[in-house]
Amino acid sequence: MKRGNWQINITTLGLFIIGILFVASIIDPSKSFELILGAYSQNNQPSSLADFYVATNPSDANILLDGVQQAKTPTTFTNLIAGAHSFSITKSGYRDYITNNFVINSGEKKIVNIQLTPLGYLTATSNPRGASVFIDGFLKGLTQNPDSSIVFDLDVGTHSVKLTKVGYEDYLTTVTIRQPEQMVSLDAQLTQK
Repeated sequence: MKRGNWQINITTLGLFIIGILFVASIIDPSKSFELILGAYSQNNQPSSLADFYVATNPSDANILLDGVQQAKTPTTFTNLIAGAHSFSITKSGYRDYITNNFVINSGEKKIVNIQLTPLGYLTATSNPRGASVFIDGFLKGLTQNPDSSIVFDLDVGTHSVKLTKVGYEDYLTTVTIRQPEQMVSLDAQLTQK
């Protein structure tokens, strides 16, 4: 390396680097240099820090902060750089929770408690295949052949289901998801008009 000042930019994904000691030998093993890193905001002022506590019901969900897997809930993130962050929470059997513009202010100790929504699943097939599937009034997709049914995520509870296909009577029913990860199958035999 040539003699002089060097700037190194490091993205920390929201985690604050207080300092790192980096020692490397350059040509002559008896000579070394020291590099101290610190986080700075875009206007070149030292970044402000904040704390963020997140809990979920149920607990033990995975949390990704700024796109990086971090921990299981509940957890506290300390010394975050103040500003906008994104976080998502995932847990098998529950709807993903995602926020892309979560703002935490300098010095803030933000507490977030999230009630996760339990999910079940509906598989739908029809004879003939290719029927439009409406769940709670919204078009969700088309039925496939019986060997490759389509799977829909549903919140726990009762849902109206309608299958429609040109030249056939509408098929109307309800399905009830009673617990997380429950799988309900629907095989609709459509009647010609």
